[in-house]
Amino acid sequence: MHGWNLRIIPNATHIPSVADAVRFWAPDGCIIANIDDLQRFDRAALGTVPAVYLDCHPKQDERHVCCVTHDSRATAEMAAKELQSLNYPNYAYVAWFEPLYWSRRRLEGFRAALAINGRTTALCEPLPRERRDLIRLQRRLKTFLTAVKRPCAVFAANDELGAQVIAAAGAAGLRVPDDIAVIGVDNNETTCENSRPQLSSILPDYSHGGYQAAAILDRRMSKPSGAPEQGLFGPLCVIRRASTCPITAHDSRVVRAIEFIRAHAAEHLGVDDVAAEMRISRRLAEIRFREVTGHSIRDEIMSVRLENVKNLLAQGTASMTAIAQRCGWNSLPVLCRYFRKATGMTLTAAARKACLTAGRGRSVSR
Repeated sequence: MHGWNLRIIPNATHIPSVADAVRFWAPDGCIIANIDDLQRFDRAALGTVPAVYLDCHPKQDERHVCCVTHDSRATAEMAAKELQSLNYPNYAYVAWFEPLYWSRRRLEGFRAALAINGRTTALCEPLPRERRDLIRLQRRLKTFLTAVKRPCAVFAANDELGAQVIAAAGAAGLRVPDDIAVIGVDNNETTCENSRPQLSSILPDYSHGGYQAAAILDRRMSKPSGAPEQGLFGPLCVIRRASTCPITAHDSRVVRAIEFIRAHAAEHLGVDDVAAEMRISRRLAEIRFREVTGHSIRDEIMSVRLENVKNLLAQGTASMTAIAQRCGWNSLPVLCRYFRKATGMTLTAAARKACLTAGRGRSVSR
C-alpha cells in the first residue's frame, strides 16, 4: 500500500509480549500471520489497533475477526490431480504431528478427490513428540512406507514432512519416485532442493493472500467500525522436481529449467533467464530443451502461465485483470488473445464454466 511504513517482526517469540510490541511501535494496523490457534493469541493486547489475521484459523463460530486463510482443501485437490497423473495404483497421506485444521482439511480434500476415481488413501499420523525426535519419526515413516502397497504416491502435509518421507524411503531401500512418489506443500526451496531426490511441492498463492490482507487492513484502518471481512487464497501451481519425475543424467539441466520456469513464470521470465539457470548458452539451452521435451523454452513458459490462469479461474477468487497480472501477462487483452488461441474458448467463457463447475453461479469480473 502506498505510504505505509512497514515494520516486520519475523518471530514474535523474540519480544516479551504482544502488548509490549504494540506499545513500543504504536502501529496504526497489524497483520498477524501463521498462528494455528487464535485462542492462544492475546488479541486483547492489540487494544483498538485494527488487525487482519493471515493464514490463521479462528474457530468456526468466530466471525468478528478479519482473516485471510489458505484454502487447504483446494491445495489437496491439486495434489491429488498431480499424483493421479502418474497413474500410480496406491495413494497415501502423511498428516501433521498435531490435528491442526489445515492438515485435516488437506486429508479431507485429498481423500474426496481420490474417491471420485475409486481410489483410497492410506494414512500415517505421526505423534506430536516425534517432531522433536526424528529417530522415532523415521522409524514410523519407514514402517509405514514398507507396509503400503507399491508403487504409492504420497501427499505430505507440508515440505518438512515430505523431506522426511523421502529420507525414510531411502532408509527402507525404496526408490523415489519409482516405488514412492512424494509431493509436499509450501515450496520451501531450501527444504525441497536439499532433499535427495529433490521434493516436488505445491506453491500457495502467497502474493494474493498478502494483497488481500493488506487491502482488508487498509479498509479496516479507514473504517474501524466496518463489518469483519474474510478472504481465501489457494494454490498457484505445482513445482515438479525429482520426487515425482525420474531424472537422468541426460536431462538434469532441462528438469532444473522446468522447475525454474514453474517457480518464476509469473515474473516476466524470458528464454535468456532460463538459459542462465541451465548455465549454458541460449542456443544450446534451446536445443537441449527441445530434444528432451519436444517443444521450446518459450512454449514451456507460456504453458505454465496458462496452467496458472486455469487454476486461478477454477478458484474464482480473483478478477480476470488480477489473474493476468499475477500470471505474468503484460495485459488482459494479451492474455485473452492467447487463451482463445490455445484453448479455442474465450477467457470469459472459461471463467463462467469454472464458476458453474464449482457451483458458484456468480458473475465474472474483469
